[in-house]
Amino acid sequence: MSSATARAAQDIAAARPHFVLDPAASPMRMPQGRRVGSALDAAYGPDGHFWLLQEARADDPAMLPHVVEFDASGEYVGAWGSESAPVVGGVNQWPEGVEGIEVDAESNVWIFGYKANDHAVLKFSRQGELLLRIGEHGVPGDDASRTHLNRPTTAYHDVAAREVFISDGYGNHRVVAFNSDTGEFTRMWGAYGRDPVGQPADEAF
Repeated sequence: MSSATARAAQDIAAARPHFVLDPAASPMRMPQGRRVGSALDAAYGPDGHFWLLQEARADDPAMLPHVVEFDASGEYVGAWGSESAPVVGGVNQWPEGVEGIEVDAESNVWIFGYKANDHAVLKFSRQGELLLRIGEHGVPGDDASRTHLNRPTTAYHDVAAREVFISDGYGNHRVVAFNSDTGEFTRMWGAYGRDPVGQPADEAF
């Protein structure tokens, strides 16, 4: 690993702080005998529900799964995680390093990862039913790809236009948009609104 790559990895790690929730200080009420781990990200849904993405551990039966929903008063609603992700070619598409959660205006939940193979964006219903997968775990796409991503980080959702704009990402240098129902490519751009392919390093995202 080059020194520049090592520094970049350190910068990414530093930008991903983990926060430990203190149940005594939190208005959120856990189901009896269950708990959460380090908080990775959180989002509010359009109904005021609070969505927590947390660092679950399979070896701890008391710990809730990765995605935990609370209502507007802090009551526990439900939780789900990697068991909801599809398996493609024998590979579960759930991120190895879960990092981001977004909740759109229809209360659909979008999940992102940050590790080397986390190239898929997953869209779920609030109950954890898979609705859409864009990209594929372990299969990166370049800045020209209309089907694959390279460690996407987050997204903006235009629900009325049925379009999702994905920041792509840790590996690529673009914003790429897809139909949010079908996953069909719609458009993309790089820094300054230019074609993301072949931009000089000092001008790219």
